Amino acid sequence: MRRKANEIERPFKCPIPRCKKSYGSEGSLHQHLKKKHKRFFVKYCLQHKISLDGQGNPIVEDNREEVAPLPDKKIKPSGA
Repeated sequence: MRRKANEIERPFKCPIPRCKKSYGSEGSLHQHLKKKHKRFFVKYCLQHKISLDGQGNPIVEDNREEVAPLPDKKIKPSGA
């Protein structure tokens, strides 16, 4: 049975200031960042040497266990 939205624990918070979104999985947070904060997501991937495919999705090599975690603290968007 599918859980209702208010039943989902949401420990993955968006690191962008003034964005109050949080998600139940890291993948959902990455999808939010990719769609709503594209410049931050691309910059984050470049900083952590994460390759993106033609659609902007992270490419995880077979020998890597996981993509680098998002920072714990809020980050100011560039130009702010």
